[in-house]
Amino acid sequence: MTQNIFLSYRRDDSRGYTNAIYTMLEYHFDSDQIFMDVDTLVPGSNFVQCLQDAVEACDIFLAIIGLRWENIEDKKGVRRLENPEDFVRIEIAHALKRGIPVIPILVDGAEMPFSENLPDNLKELALHHAFSIGDHMRSDMQRLIKALEKTFERLERERVEQEQKEAERLAKEKAEAERKTREKEEQKAKAQAAADLKAKEEAEKKAREKAEAERKAEEKDEAERIAREEVEAVRIAQEKAEVDRKAKAEADAKQKAQEQAEVDQKTADLKAKKEVELKAKQQAEADFKAKKEAKQKARALAAVEKKEANDKKRTSRQKTKIAEAGKEEKSVSLSPSALKKIPVWAWPATGVIIIAIGYGIFGRFRPTSSEETRETGVSLAVPAITNTPINEAISSIPMPIPAAEPIGGLELSNLMDGAVMVYVPSGEFIMGSDNGETDEVPMHTVFLDGFWIYKTEVTNDLYRFCVEEGTCIMRELQAGSFNDESLKDHPVVNLSWWQADNYCRWAGGGLPTEAEWEKAARGPDGRTYPWGEGIDISLANYDGNNGGTSPVGSYPEGASPYGLLDMAGNVGEFVADWYSTGYYEFSPSANPAGPEIGFERVWRGGSWNSSKDNLRVIERSPKSPEDDGYDFLGFRCVISQLP
Repeated sequence: MTQNIFLSYRRDDSRGYTNAIYTMLEYHFDSDQIFMDVDTLVPGSNFVQCLQDAVEACDIFLAIIGLRWENIEDKKGVRRLENPEDFVRIEIAHALKRGIPVIPILVDGAEMPFSENLPDNLKELALHHAFSIGDHMRSDMQRLIKALEKTFERLERERVEQEQKEAERLAKEKAEAERKTREKEEQKAKAQAAADLKAKEEAEKKAREKAEAERKAEEKDEAERIAREEVEAVRIAQEKAEVDRKAKAEADAKQKAQEQAEVDQKTADLKAKKEVELKAKQQAEADFKAKKEAKQKARALAAVEKKEANDKKRTSRQKTKIAEAGKEEKSVSLSPSALKKIPVWAWPATGVIIIAIGYGIFGRFRPTSSEETRETGVSLAVPAITNTPINEAISSIPMPIPAAEPIGGLELSNLMDGAVMVYVPSGEFIMGSDNGETDEVPMHTVFLDGFWIYKTEVTNDLYRFCVEEGTCIMRELQAGSFNDESLKDHPVVNLSWWQADNYCRWAGGGLPTEAEWEKAARGPDGRTYPWGEGIDISLANYDGNNGGTSPVGSYPEGASPYGLLDMAGNVGEFVADWYSTGYYEFSPSANPAGPEIGFERVWRGGSWNSSKDNLRVIERSPKSPEDDGYDFLGFRCVISQLP
């Protein structure tokens, strides 16, 4: 039997404590068992009647009492407890009248009020044993939950005993009724005997009784005939229903077979399409690799030819200098030992000057290819320049990353796993909403330091690197995705929050905070989706349109203001924060990191099987960090500071 808990509190006095108590009770009991005051009332309903109905439906009443509970006044300066229509007074008075367990919960150091300070219908509350919740809230709540469980057990025992007593009472009443029925039957039998005796004495009455008996016999025969006809009609109806059922079953089976054939055909078509795309991609990669190798060979040959030409020029200049020196000092001959007297810095001086001039003219660097990025760890996305000897010299000089803050949308590659990262600059942005769900309000402005965030979700291929190094683990649910070559560019799924956090730490960073994720997704202007307003299937993978995940980056038109992809749809993404429904009401205005404790972690962004409303960038959803096996949850990482 469901047992319910009613939470009574004053917003101005103990709202924060009540939210925390509600969250911990909700984690232990079913949320449907907990009624939290006026927050759950239906708009337009009768206030007093709804509160009384809610109290009637609960089994245990918790009165949350803070420091100001007893003396809070209304706008007129009158103490609220003196107002007969005060909702707290109505709730507690009705609970005391019902006689259910009413437990005062003292929070924030509050003390139990005295009966003389309470209205007449609340004075009994002062006699109830109170329960205090202080600084050790977790342990206090554990004791409270145990006390509630014991109270529920006691109430259940009392209910069972009451039911047993009621059953015994009903059994006694039934026995008494049966006794009275037997007495009536005995009286009836005696009356019948008297009537029979009287009938024997009166001949005329016997004749009438005989005629009556014959009439009754005829009525009985007629009733039996009608009953047989009704039975026959029922049998015919059942046979017809059975025929209809079989016909319907055959039609349903035929329809299912046709639908299955269509599904099989679509699956085969999709598989064939993926195979064609995979072959085309492999061919493109092979062509790119061949072109790259040809360029590298050509560059190496040009470098050798250039070096040989420079060596010849250097030898010619040395011979010229020796000849001139021989003309000036004929008595002295230049030997190899004389060449050693030339300063060491003189040889590369010319090359350094040429490089400096080339840098001043062009002011750019040769771009780094994606393969070179994988080897060096970091690359700058800059335009290419013409292939001149000066530029070849410049391209061999490694350049440091500028000390000033990068521009928003700049891309680099992570040293650990080669993933492309996008820079989100420091500054303020709009977080949350004023007209969203309960856990999305209020809208507020947040300042964040700049950070680097992965352009796409972590893929099966990237996660494999961490597994092969022995840092990450691969669970049985993930084995199928890792062994399927066609899924290497799909986001890694079927993993817990702890696995995602472990990967990001290995990659040199961590999971993004809720604030970092939301700013990267919506930018500073408070948009509804990463790309702006409105949504269709060309912008994201959602609502089951693809039947599962897509390769990362498949929807470039759905990019966020900083160029991030798949921030809405494909897979939902774990973030670092603990989940709390009312966190936005008291979160800090700069670099918020979420609540310090909690039971569930937040995931954001919606997934391939989410509705369009769940793809809004302000949507928040909780999930236990221990859970795995969800094919719609993945993650991306944040690097706050480059090494």
